[in-house]
Amino acid sequence: MKKLLALFLSAVTVFAVTACGKGSSSESGNSESGGATTNRSVKITMSYYEGGNGSDWLKAVVNDYMTNVDKDVEIILKKSSSNETAKSNIVSEVGLSDIYQIETDMFGNGEYLEDLTALYDTKAYGEDKSLKDKLSASVLEYYDEDGKYYQVPQTQMTGWNWVYNKTLLDETFGAGNYTLPRTTDEFLAFGDSLYNKGVFLTAGALADTQGGEYLHYAMRNWFAQSLGLEGYEKYFSGYALVNGEWKFCEEEPTMITANRASLESVYGLAEKLFSKASGNSVQYLHNTSESFAYKDVDKVFYRGTFKRQDLTPFAFHFVGSWLENEVKPFKEDKTIKEQEVYAMKMPVLSSITARATSIENDEKLRSVVDYVDGVTSEKPSGVTDGDIEIVREARNMVVENICRSFVIPRKANNKEKCKEFLAYLFSERAQKIAAKNAGGNVMLPYGYKPTDEDMGFTISPYVKSVYAVADNAVIVDAGNYDKKFTTVVGMKWYHDKKTANKSIAVDIFSGVYTPASEIYDSTYGNYKTNWSNYIEKFKKA
Repeated sequence: MKKLLALFLSAVTVFAVTACGKGSSSESGNSESGGATTNRSVKITMSYYEGGNGSDWLKAVVNDYMTNVDKDVEIILKKSSSNETAKSNIVSEVGLSDIYQIETDMFGNGEYLEDLTALYDTKAYGEDKSLKDKLSASVLEYYDEDGKYYQVPQTQMTGWNWVYNKTLLDETFGAGNYTLPRTTDEFLAFGDSLYNKGVFLTAGALADTQGGEYLHYAMRNWFAQSLGLEGYEKYFSGYALVNGEWKFCEEEPTMITANRASLESVYGLAEKLFSKASGNSVQYLHNTSESFAYKDVDKVFYRGTFKRQDLTPFAFHFVGSWLENEVKPFKEDKTIKEQEVYAMKMPVLSSITARATSIENDEKLRSVVDYVDGVTSEKPSGVTDGDIEIVREARNMVVENICRSFVIPRKANNKEKCKEFLAYLFSERAQKIAAKNAGGNVMLPYGYKPTDEDMGFTISPYVKSVYAVADNAVIVDAGNYDKKFTTVVGMKWYHDKKTANKSIAVDIFSGVYTPASEIYDSTYGNYKTNWSNYIEKFKKA
């Protein structure tokens, strides 16, 4: 079992494939030189996918490498239109670049990729440490494909967090007159209070086609909280806990029956969170969400207009560390207002008390959250140490798509020079340059943590709040690309027979979905019908 229990510094649907980053251009479109070059003997083309943090960080490290490290090399940057296009080029071996920064599943493609196993033992530029020295054991295990490595990880491991607009909350309730929600029941109650004051709890990019609809990842986090990280990893590996023992579900999808309560409670939470108001009910999701792309959500979160119209504000945005870089153009053209925004830890699923049985109600659960957060120093009475640890793990979960990496096609040109450039990227020097050109965000996650002194500027309170959340993070892998069982079976945590399962938020908000009272039968029935075929395919894979 592969557990990603620690931060190493941030689903085989199109959402999982594209959500690590967003951007547009052409794989074979305009080329960009990384710096001023003339008559260099070695030319390397590098395809990259521009996500929310932009590409300034990449251009900066390429420029430093060409100017100060290897003056014989010219690195030509090429922006990719999509990760799927880049992957298609690699496996078809047509229109290849020499290096790819790619943000999708590259497992199982070793026949098309250069073996980078020896590179893991190569010393970083100017240092005594190798890449293997800089990555945790769990990350090394994750990328290990039968003893070989074909990818160099680039995922930041900061994931998605609930981000709150403090300026708006202070205006709505008065500074110091509210407590940020610690449990999901408290989160919904907070939404009730906001709705009564003319503010939505959250919003989603339900019209987005570039992987920018993130709310379904919040539900992944809560599903993992309900099962615990070990149970979550086992679920997506085809195992169920039977009589205290983990057993592979060869005869039928026992992992679904064993986790029925979790499936129904988490889906029920989604139903409440994403449904439209009916009668006197409260609506938590912004009423314009159906029309929002991801940048629209960002803009309205910062109190900007949508199609030149002022909209009802919303207080919580499920987003990542890239938010400030993504809204930077809006700040520069003054189409959004200055707002204080901060990341916060994930509210703990209130139904976790079904697993943490010594916690009898949500009030006691909130007191346990305060204890594990260090707000209070005395352990709540009657709560076992085991249940404290269940809540501690859940409170620190951060969901991430572990899919961003560097790869070299097996038919690339100048492969040894490409590897030398990647070894440079492992260095603290390159990590500092990258972070400095991404607003203090870690873009090369090989152990370096940005400081104000190194950056030459004060890292924003928002970025610092993201890293405060991520410091003790328990990483929940949303992609599960390393799990052959998930990729072969197409294993999801729920199956809605009434929809194409594009996004749980999109489906529920549309009103065409399977209700929580029927979701277990829909999920179990779908997998039970095809289970023997799935298992046969898995065994042959």
